Amino acid sequence: MYADDICIWASSVTRLQVRARLQRAASITSSYLQKQGLSVSPEKCALVAFTRKCMTPYPVRIDGQVISYSKFHRFLGILIDRNLSWSPHCTLLKKKLTSIAHLLRFLGGKSWGSSVQSMLKLYRALFVGCLRYSTPVLSNTCKTNMRALQTVQGQALRTCLGLPRSASTLGSIALAKDHPISTYIVLDCLRMHIRHISRIPQHHLASLPLQRPHSAFAKVIMTQQSSIPQQFTPAALPPSPLWCMRLPCVRLAILGIAKKSNLSTPAIKQLTLSMLHFEYWDRTHVYTDGSVTSTSSACAVVVPARQTQIHQQISHRTTSTGAELAALLVAVQYISQQSPQKWAVFCDSKLPYNVFNLP
Repeated sequence: MYADDICIWASSVTRLQVRARLQRAASITSSYLQKQGLSVSPEKCALVAFTRKCMTPYPVRIDGQVISYSKFHRFLGILIDRNLSWSPHCTLLKKKLTSIAHLLRFLGGKSWGSSVQSMLKLYRALFVGCLRYSTPVLSNTCKTNMRALQTVQGQALRTCLGLPRSASTLGSIALAKDHPISTYIVLDCLRMHIRHISRIPQHHLASLPLQRPHSAFAKVIMTQQSSIPQQFTPAALPPSPLWCMRLPCVRLAILGIAKKSNLSTPAIKQLTLSMLHFEYWDRTHVYTDGSVTSTSSACAVVVPARQTQIHQQISHRTTSTGAELAALLVAVQYISQQSPQKWAVFCDSKLPYNVFNLP
């Protein structure tokens, strides 16, 4: 299911069993959509049986209307035919690419129009962009379809490079430093497989080469298995949206100090000063503290490099953590008023810094 495009796949031993599974899935889908305030349009639905046997005696109905069988149908811009030869889609793709090649002829010629660099940029944006959308599924298409598409590719490149019509297709591709369509098919299959195993390894397409080793897609992957990286870091969502400011890095421990009682005072001081010198030497240091008495609370901020001291009395008595948070707030307000540079804020309590780790 992709937005309002729904595709239901079913397989079985006999055509009667396939029809029963499709009918049950169609009924469940229609019922679910009706509960969501949506409805299925039977006129826009189609059935594609991946067999040459007659499927007319096995109708499938949606809302009482019989869905007609088709030899091919478009789903997400791809024409899926019952033989999985991709010939109907290649015919449509050739028509689109030919129109782009004709468009390029209006933008430049051998001695007039845009420069070669500009024409090649248009070629990569329009022609290659349209082509590579469907290349991952064309791995088992016939050589005739491949030659037809590559002929159009050569025609477009000859126009961009200002070459005569008699120039060879492979020579034009090499001169433009482009790839043949067969190379694009392999590259896009590998790109799709790597995206699945690195971003969504639980997706069923990530294990397709193992579950369907005889499929055309799996054969391409297995042929290029040595080129697939085995060690990579899975993709993860950033801690904050890209349009927001990056969250500050919070360190709640000093390297080498696990427990203060296990070290002497000089050792603790040496480790602390070493961290300040090696980790934060290029930052302006800001020190904060909060104090609480039986009747009042206060906070303070000290910036030694600026010879600045800020003392504030809190209007009400609060906890020590509240006083530390008030000191952090004063430090942030002070930093926001200064010119952009690197800052490091230090506090002798861990609890106030935990607020930066909250979702």
